[in-house]
Amino acid sequence: MKEKNKIWQVLKIIFVCLLCFFGTGFTIMAFHNDIGIRELFAGLYQMITGENSDGFTVLEISYSIGLFVGITLFFNHLGGKKLTGDPTPIEVELYKYQKDVDDTKQNQSKGKQNQSQQNTSPKNRDHGKAGK
Repeated sequence: MKEKNKIWQVLKIIFVCLLCFFGTGFTIMAFHNDIGIRELFAGLYQMITGENSDGFTVLEISYSIGLFVGITLFFNHLGGKKLTGDPTPIEVELYKYQKDVDDTKQNQSKGKQNQSQQNTSPKNRDHGKAGK
């Protein structure tokens, strides 16, 4: 039974990794399509060189390399190794999320304590003993 759970866990991890990989790729392609990057590069190439672009120029190659380097530096990882000791954006977001969860639990705990104190505290009633 434990072996089956481990296989299921690995399959879920693989699915999430594939989903993130293809989702990111699709997002980048959709962005490039929205801004018309092919036409942009063709126009830039023609402006700089005076020749028509064949669709595969130094602009596309340098942009692809720059995209890879930018993503690598932003996420601070290359091949499973951190490039610097700084936290990655994901680590920062996880820290903020954990802090929010801890604060919420603490506030909920305080709320329950206040509610139980109100239920058990003696009320200032005179119980019909006015004037004594």
